[in-house]
Amino acid sequence: MTAHRRGLVLKHINQENLDIVGIHETIKQDFSDQELRDMSGSVDFVWKWIPARGHSGGLLLGVKMESFEVEQVELAGYFLGCLVRNRLTNFRFWVLNIYGPAQHELSGDFIQELSTFCANEILPICDGGRF
Repeated sequence: MTAHRRGLVLKHINQENLDIVGIHETIKQDFSDQELRDMSGSVDFVWKWIPARGHSGGLLLGVKMESFEVEQVELAGYFLGCLVRNRLTNFRFWVLNIYGPAQHELSGDFIQELSTFCANEILPICDGGRF
């Protein structure tokens, strides 16, 4: 993710006062602390990610620490999930950043992974992504 793109993320976070940010196709294996600060500026975010596979993929999920506490993280093959708790209301729910496979032969694995996670979860799930 280039400095220009990180700046666009920062601008969007600030303009919309976002509490949760999900990004797909990061095409990165890792993020430095500086890169993550470049995206959130003076707002404290917890950032979690799944590395790209070669020159494609990669998921990034950010949660504003002022608003939410991240209680648990789920790193899966096709999604990145954070169990969050609202600091004011104590309401708990999962946020899933999902990236489905482009290859149709992997669709069964994708559906099975999501189905297994959802079937075993009793808390609400908010999901978004590319299916």
